[in-house]
Amino acid sequence: MNKPKRNDPCTCGSGKKYKKCCGSSNVTTISPEVYNSELENFHIKLISFAMQQYESELEELTLRYPQPFIGENEELSKIYMAGLTFWAIPNLPFLKNGQTIFATFYQKQESKMRYTNTKNTFAAWANTVPSIFDILTIDKEAQQAHLRDVLTDENYIIPFTEEDDFKAGNLAIGVTVPYVGYHNFLFTMVELFDKDREKIIAMTKSYARMEGGLAENFPALLADILVYEDPKFEWPNPAQEKVAELFEKQMQEKGMDEQIISIGVKLWNIYCSNENPTFKKLGSYAAALDYFVQDKFQEEPATQSRLAKEYETTATTVSSNYRKLTKVLDSEWKQLMNKSE
Repeated sequence: MNKPKRNDPCTCGSGKKYKKCCGSSNVTTISPEVYNSELENFHIKLISFAMQQYESELEELTLRYPQPFIGENEELSKIYMAGLTFWAIPNLPFLKNGQTIFATFYQKQESKMRYTNTKNTFAAWANTVPSIFDILTIDKEAQQAHLRDVLTDENYIIPFTEEDDFKAGNLAIGVTVPYVGYHNFLFTMVELFDKDREKIIAMTKSYARMEGGLAENFPALLADILVYEDPKFEWPNPAQEKVAELFEKQMQEKGMDEQIISIGVKLWNIYCSNENPTFKKLGSYAAALDYFVQDKFQEEPATQSRLAKEYETTATTVSSNYRKLTKVLDSEWKQLMNKSE
């Protein structure tokens, strides 16, 4: 590492100029590795504290945030549990004292931290939330991975070893926490293989726009990503695919569950394969499909009149097309639900 210039910010993180801090003749410069060693030590202690002291509370998160589409899939359930854990530690104030696990741990350990720089850096972990990261490059020689947050476009350097098995081009889900000179993932991360990158990024941005952002909506996003499949449909004509795209766009803007949206698109594809409908306006069938899906999955579905305005069609047309969909799909949607469960 190059020695900082006299007027550069000091590398110890004090906020002072180098010449007024570690660059002063009467101050001994401390290597960043010293701070990072202490940070890593407290990172390990934090995870041990969470797992030992709050094991039952963490296990109950799957009951508090149930995801029926994950079902009995053991592999997905383990990944979902890991994701809930790294999300909950700094973000969920679910302990009896109304604090997060991180806040409780920090209060107990603050006085034991030797360096002020360690204390300040570690304290910043309380403000971290999950995100999706694009794995840009892997430098095996330097043992570093270069990541980009898809929401903020911020770049991060993450320590990399052969055991991590990062692959450039994949996406990763996790909470990045600061060290001195780089970041690392809190607890663990989830790397996504063979997923539609653009779809996953769009889903993430959609949840981030919701009230509470990813700090509150992460469990639902994680579940949707884990169960998401990239279906390859064949359509009798291009207009029918446009209806699916319009339906999907409108449902996402309303914050509907991605798995529900996926089922809706599958149902529309089944209907088109059987009936090969023709129409002049995309909204006429998109609205009817929207109403059909909400009628089956929502406790209080939107009215046909409201959806007619949303899709720029008439309530009469929505009602007529809804009856057509029901005639063909009334048994199909139940079968899709059973497969998902």
